[in-house]
Amino acid sequence: MAIVEIPISSDSGNYNFQTELDGTDYILRFRYNGRSTSWYMDMSTPENAPIIMGIKIVVGTELLSSFKHLAIPQGIMYAVNLENVNQEPTRNNFGSEIRLVYNEVA
Repeated sequence: MAIVEIPISSDSGNYNFQTELDGTDYILRFRYNGRSTSWYMDMSTPENAPIIMGIKIVVGTELLSSFKHLAIPQGIMYAVNLENVNQEPTRNNFGSEIRLVYNEVA
């Protein structure tokens, strides 16, 4: 079982990239919502077919737990704050203080 850091950045408030989780490719899209002052993640297939849309990035919460019945990676994805455990992701600290990690299935 390996822990993988998902490469995220706050340089752009809306970006996506393809990554491999548990041996399967996914497209992850991250977008910042200024009204709710929150980051959100979408997960799609490499063909851009949506799997999960609008997961709010919350520190210390297993982000995929409500969706295990879908065709998603079965490991654990969570956001951690390296500086202040009580601070949620902001427009500028996502990818620096706030890291997104994935714990692969054994």
